[in-house]
Amino acid sequence: MRASVGTSAKGAPETVCVPLDGEFGLSDAFAPAAIYYLAAMLVLDENEEMSESFLARYSDQLATLRASLPMGKEHIRDHYPDLA
Repeated sequence: MRASVGTSAKGAPETVCVPLDGEFGLSDAFAPAAIYYLAAMLVLDENEEMSESFLARYSDQLATLRASLPMGKEHIRDHYPDLA
């Protein structure tokens, strides 16, 4: 995602937990999807139907992001030439 919008890559986060006032560790484009996923997990035990709705929105958001990424050509090396 960062390469497609021309920003530099970030390393993996050092911790699993992020402070509430901390910086979002992914590209800003992922924030809506992360919010839907978090909402789905928070209401899972209380309202499974609502959780499934949030998970569907999360999936839709990721699909939209994937569809927006530009495609590029790369050389793919054939590791198994004898299997053809």
